[in-house]
Amino acid sequence: MPKPPLNAEQANIVRQKQVSLHRPIDDLIGILGPVAQFDAAGDSSRQKMGCGAGAAIVLGGIALFINTIPFHLVIALGLIAVGVVLLVVWNRKKAEDISDNLRACAVPLLVALREDFGSDPVEIKLDLRPPMAKEKQTSKEKVNKVTTTIYSDPWMSGDGLLHDGSRLRWSVVETIVEKSYWKRGSSGKQKLKTKKKKRVEIEVDLTLRGKTYGVEGDAKKQTMHGEAKRKFATIDPIAPDEIINVIAALYKQAQPAS
Repeated sequence: MPKPPLNAEQANIVRQKQVSLHRPIDDLIGILGPVAQFDAAGDSSRQKMGCGAGAAIVLGGIALFINTIPFHLVIALGLIAVGVVLLVVWNRKKAEDISDNLRACAVPLLVALREDFGSDPVEIKLDLRPPMAKEKQTSKEKVNKVTTTIYSDPWMSGDGLLHDGSRLRWSVVETIVEKSYWKRGSSGKQKLKTKKKKRVEIEVDLTLRGKTYGVEGDAKKQTMHGEAKRKFATIDPIAPDEIINVIAALYKQAQPAS
């Protein structure tokens, strides 16, 4: 998958890994969609590059001990050199990596809500640093040989006016728990075991207009609050449906004005 070209604004998002935009929904998708495609292409190329580097270094190491191949030393050193170069390039390209939350959740969510938003600007804030970045670590402790590290990742919030005049606000905060410990395997060697899981808190506020929906009393507006707290056995990105379901539940509670 070839990387799509990025403009200066999109390249800055990849570099800074922070998003704070206030644009119409179509503009947001137009900006963030190519960044998501760029990240997907980058993940694919980095994976191939890493595998190639490992293979070249292993083959080079094997060639060093094979004396039957002419110029085996030259071949071995050449393979190792290629592997080292690929590793250096891979490490540099890794700086372009951004959280998979963008392409797996944020962009699909905006696309799903596209028809619901009006022409007014929608505010979106994203933290696209890795969920387990050092800056997101909140605690680390070791108890009974088990090291527990906790990360807090409030990675998305949004705010926008819908076609029906309602205002939608949402936020997603993820808490990642990593447990690591050393365990002796069948061979007698110690191996580091790591388990990761996460809790996700989704909060949604839906402010309804009295003219459109049956608001209690003489109030012109009413804000309904919804939330969901979920636990996952992996740290893979959540599906956008997790957020959409909270929004849909609030609309089910709303009564159209008579």
